[in-house]
Amino acid sequence: MALFLRALGIRFWPVLAERGGPADRVCRWDDRCMSIPRPPKGAGPSGRRVWRAVLGEFELEEHERALVTALVRQVDRLDELEALITAEGLMVSGHGTVKMHPAVIEARQSAIAVARISAALRLPAGEQEDGQDAPGWPQRRGGARGVYSIGGAA
Repeated sequence: MALFLRALGIRFWPVLAERGGPADRVCRWDDRCMSIPRPPKGAGPSGRRVWRAVLGEFELEEHERALVTALVRQVDRLDELEALITAEGLMVSGHGTVKMHPAVIEARQSAIAVARISAALRLPAGEQEDGQDAPGWPQRRGGARGVYSIGGAA
């Protein structure tokens, strides 16, 4: 992990968190350093990677950190479901019928949840080319999308 971050031009080293446990500290090319809090308990490898990637890149408020926690749990759940599907196959049979494994349906729902949580956080969807600014929307939401009324009256 540290070699990967160094290849991206990010200095990375472990430090001690306030609670006495290990945390990560990330420093960027502009010498802006920040400590990354420990991932939620029970987070798997993919969830920890998501936690460090998001919190290492963005400064989040408490409600956004709660969304990242939910994102970590969904990513880990998706990994578990994918492992189950790999082990047991896409189809199950019973009572004389063959149908889709229930884990496939849950994996699809988890993938939708990951996409929605990422959209709620306004996380960039991919790599940006050099010289290109952030996507066409701000990191923070501007407010309600519109006025909703009953029966057309405003």
